[in-house]
Amino acid sequence: RSIFDPLIDDFIRSGAELVEIVVEDRKTGYMVAQLRKRISNRELDIEVAPGYDVLYLEKKTQTL
Repeated sequence: RSIFDPLIDDFIRSGAELVEIVVEDRKTGYMVAQLRKRISNRELDIEVAPGYDVLYLEKKTQTL
């Protein structure tokens, strides 16, 4: 397990469609890359978007 898995797990359990995560002590680009890698490895329908000193996790919309 990665140190990023608890962030992903908390987001999934929250039931929220979108969350903002404040990035401290790490570069936003690093956090985004690592989260995308973990999400891909776990085959989850979650998108990661960078902001300025924040990042966003969003559940992908389901298409019929």
